[in-house]
Amino acid sequence: MRVILLANLDMSAGLVNGSQGEIVGFEPYGENRAPRSPSGAHASYRGDQIKRFMRKSRDREWPIVEFTNGQRCAIYAECSVSTWGDEEPFSLLSRTQIPLMAGWAVTIHKSQVYLHFLLVPNCSPRLCAYCYCC
Repeated sequence: MRVILLANLDMSAGLVNGSQGEIVGFEPYGENRAPRSPSGAHASYRGDQIKRFMRKSRDREWPIVEFTNGQRCAIYAECSVSTWGDEEPFSLLSRTQIPLMAGWAVTIHKSQVYLHFLLVPNCSPRLCAYCYCC
């Protein structure tokens, strides 16, 4: 199944928001073999939310995606956290999801940009944005 990445995972490897790929398999989930540990603000909370997400999941597997640039990797759940309130203790609002979208579920405008990247592979993002706007 064709998919589009919805997060910047590894910019040096080209795994950025909008990268296209194909699901080629699945990796089983194991609590002792968790993906990279979350860092930054609310890291332990985000890690707990990801574990909770997988415990509730029916399949308990991570998708393995082969991207058009040749990179192949398992895509793990991401948890984004926002604080709500003016005074401590703040409320934490979170969303946990695997950052992939079905590749066929894009708007016409997005598909035109993706087609341009496929037709002009060495195009800089600035030039592509200029061509897209004109």
